[in-house]
Amino acid sequence: MPKGIKKSTKIIILLVAIPLIVLASIPILLQNSKIQNYIARMVTSSLSEMLETKVTVGNVNYELFNQISISDVYIEDRQKDTLLFVGDASAGFSFKQLFNGKLLFDEVELDRPVFHLKADTLGGTNLDFVIKAFKKDKKTDSSTVEYRIKKLKVTNALFSYSKQYGQPTKSANIFNPDSILLKNLNATILLNILKKDSLNLEIPSLSFTERSGFRMDKFSTQISASKTSANIDFVKLLMPGSEISFGQTSFDYKNLSAFSDFIHEVRFRIPMKNASVAFADISYFVPELNRLKNNFTLNGIISGRVSSLKFQDFAFKYGKSLAVNANIELSGLPDIEETFVYADINELKADKSDIQDVVSAFTRKPFVLPKELAQLGTVKYTGNITGFFSNLVAYGNASTNIGSVSTDILLKFENELRDLTYNGTVKSRNLQLGKLLSNNQVGNVNFMLNTNGQKKADLPFRGTVKAVFNEIQYNKYAYKDIKLDGKYDGTGFIGNIDLKDENISADFSGEIDLTKALPVFDFDLIVENANLNALHLVDGYKDALLTFRGKTNMIGNSPNN
Repeated sequence: MPKGIKKSTKIIILLVAIPLIVLASIPILLQNSKIQNYIARMVTSSLSEMLETKVTVGNVNYELFNQISISDVYIEDRQKDTLLFVGDASAGFSFKQLFNGKLLFDEVELDRPVFHLKADTLGGTNLDFVIKAFKKDKKTDSSTVEYRIKKLKVTNALFSYSKQYGQPTKSANIFNPDSILLKNLNATILLNILKKDSLNLEIPSLSFTERSGFRMDKFSTQISASKTSANIDFVKLLMPGSEISFGQTSFDYKNLSAFSDFIHEVRFRIPMKNASVAFADISYFVPELNRLKNNFTLNGIISGRVSSLKFQDFAFKYGKSLAVNANIELSGLPDIEETFVYADINELKADKSDIQDVVSAFTRKPFVLPKELAQLGTVKYTGNITGFFSNLVAYGNASTNIGSVSTDILLKFENELRDLTYNGTVKSRNLQLGKLLSNNQVGNVNFMLNTNGQKKADLPFRGTVKAVFNEIQYNKYAYKDIKLDGKYDGTGFIGNIDLKDENISADFSGEIDLTKALPVFDFDLIVENANLNALHLVDGYKDALLTFRGKTNMIGNSPNN
């Protein structure tokens, strides 16, 4: 071979070999601890300058070709408080793709990260300066480097969120949206798409405990999101006592900062099917519900905002028979006392035992309804309920085993639902009063009454009543046209009763009190033209009529006392 050609060949081989040797030596050199720490100092110095804040890194370890680990990563916010701290971080990446201008991480693991997010009154956060620093001017940025993380795994994390001048925490076991602290946060996140204006990710598992005690054992979902909306293919939540699944769910918002005021600024639509929820799991958000111990099931569509909720085709079931099928609107949450309710109730069902359980739970005291109410069986109500939780109007019809009753009544609750004030109209055309009173001599009753009264926590019902009884059956006779006007206080009745029947005319004025050891009778009574035979009070004297006037003022239950 001519010397010139041989020399040229050596030069070409050398020119090719040098870059290859350099490239091959890079991974080897990167395993040197001095070089690794030098690179770490260069990177942290650059980040500190770019972010204009303190950034530090502990140790950096590069394993041949595709694995890097970093410890003690610290980023300070502009108020010189901790923004982010990561105890240990590791990442596996594609070394080959570096030469294609792509930095592709197969998996990033963060162990013991701590992230403190703070929001000011204008909606800004202490993270904004980082986001702004990483935004590049499109006109001057000629970089085509592509960044991507396929899988993110977080273990033993701590996340906090606080809002400047936010509402104070009322109690340690009540969730405060203005002061959130998530502990023992563990998550696996698969990032299918992560771009400037779009996101597609899957969360196979996420768990945490909030400072209030609220615990999420497992949360899984798949999300597609943009700057103004998010669509969720499915959601599954497991809590200590609950199992909830949502179908295709959507969220709409003006921008991402709306999530800092999620209750008022984020709209959503959530379909639920056969969700089983423990009141204890949601009592951190509505403390009063902690007194109810059993699970309830939910079906329907929840839409709107938290502060203005709509329940479409809502089906709720609790206990043996308590159930609601309705369309409901709630405005004013999370403050129960200031929440306005509009409910179009297709059916509300309850029996005596369920009512006792619910009332006892809310009042924290044993509550027993009169045993006679068991005759009602399962009460089914259809109609409307409107007003605040403390001031409701119930308009509709209740059907029972002994007949139906229509209501148009205002119910006002006070003293944590222990005190009730009521005012309204109740009427029925064919109520089997005898069955309710367990008295065979009493039959059906047709009436309309208006009452205004109250029931204090430890006191009996008391109030006023005006009523018209078109018919009352007694001893197989139907008494017609009875008017009643008086007062009741749990001891008896004080007032007037006027009876104008074809077989008797009577007027009662006074007081009867049967609750005392010695009953009280103090009244005037006028009876005219009473046909005792027609009234089925005597067998004979068909044509005899009885008329008398009487006045009594006595105490006792026998001639001897």
